[in-house]
Parts: sequence; C-alpha cells; structure tokens
Amino acid sequence: GKSPKYYTVEFSFSDVNPDHIIASFNDISAEVMYRNRTENLRKALESVYPGKIEDSILFKRLNEAVMQSANTIVITNIDGDIIFANPRFEQTTGYTMQEVFMKNPRILKSGDQPDRFYKELWDTISSGKVWKGEFRNKKKSGEFYWESATITPVKDAEGNVLEYLAIKEDVTVPKLIEDK
Repeated sequence: GKSPKYYTVEFSFSDVNPDHIIASFNDISAEVMYRNRTENLRKALESVYPGKIEDSILFKRLNEAVMQSANTIVITNIDGDIIFANPRFEQTTGYTMQEVFMKNPRILKSGDQPDRFYKELWDTISSGKVWKGEFRNKKKSGEFYWESATITPVKDAEGNVLEYLAIKEDVTVPKLIEDK
C-alpha cells in the first residue's frame, strides 16, 4: 500500500464566547522543510567558513541560488553521507531530503558501473582532486537516468578535505538521442 503522508501543522485557538472555541490548522510543511534545508546548508558552509556565514547577505544570495538551481546540488560529509540536497535533487530522483539525509548517494546506484569506477572516483576526490564523469543512476521509482557530474572536494585553509560538493545535470535525453 501507500505510505502515509505526514504534515507539519500550526494550531491556533480562538475564544468566540465561553461556550465556543474555534480551532484552525495551517499546513506549514513546505516552510519547515525549506527552513531545515537552509539550516543544513548554513551548517555545511559554516564548517568551511567558521564565523563568516551567520545571516550574511552573501549566504542569503548563495542559498537562493542553490535552492533555485536548474542543476542538482548535493553536499556530503567526508564519509560520503548526504548532508544537503537542493530541490532539483528531489525532482530528479524522487527522494526527499528527509529520506536521504545522512545516507550515501549509492542509494541511486543502478549497478551498471563496475566497482572500479567508484573506487577511481573516491581515490580522486579523497586525494583532493576534482572528479568529472557520468553516472547511470536509478530513481526512487526504479526508472533509470543519466547524470553528468562534477564532484569537488571542499577544503579548509590547510587543504584538508571537509566535504564534497556534487553539481549534477540530468543528461538522459541527450544520451538517448546519442545512442540512436
């Protein structure tokens, strides 16, 4: 069967008279999800730029750019667990941020690429180098899709890798045309 859908709601009560109370409910799920996602991005940036992010105009602009990007943007911690994904990720994969938070992107694996493909990717980014390539991944629905990705290690001032930033583009349609 279908899994239940949960909402975050706000309750308010008003006294009309001693015998009647009016209760109203307001669905604030989208607002809460946006706040949580923004907070995750702020924390990720704060770890790289300590003391420089709090309520800055730059952060607000960067946040809006990332949230509205036509590309999928994913930030993982040093272990490869997802700590942030923008709305395009959800649109492309069918997974919500809540479903993938602190999970490894291997949940998208189609099984098409050999293990050595992923070993080369990890060897590259863990050594502090940028990796570029394509994945044939699988959506939550089971549908396959192609992504072109650039994965950049995010480093501190001493050059230590703190996190990984993936910027990805769905290239399924061009790949299908190319294969014909």
